[in-house]
Amino acid sequence: MDPFTYLSLFTTKEGGDNMTGWYDPKFVRMLDEANRQPEQAVRYQMLSKAEAYLLDAAPVITLLKPATSWMKKPYVKGMYPNPGTLHAWKYIYIEHDQAKWDQQMPDMTTDELAAVAAKE
Repeated sequence: MDPFTYLSLFTTKEGGDNMTGWYDPKFVRMLDEANRQPEQAVRYQMLSKAEAYLLDAAPVITLLKPATSWMKKPYVKGMYPNPGTLHAWKYIYIEHDQAKWDQQMPDMTTDELAAVAAKE
């Protein structure tokens, strides 16, 4: 899922999904500049800075995030753990070639998953 999906919730002062009423023109400019960036890696860096700006402003404080448990078979490809368990279903598929099945799935309760994600 694109980071802009959730960052864009704070681009309008009233209406929509922004129930906080928080609005900052500088934050909106940061998002606009990032979305004009053609290079995805640079765009993600810019969105990361905008996210840090938003978190520093703290218009919302997460008090509770429900836990989500899920698992997948090694032949299911294109499905990765993420907050909210939102999956891009059009990229998920069944791999019939056993040689391409996931081997030695990382233990998601440790930092091993972060190490695997960093390699990708």
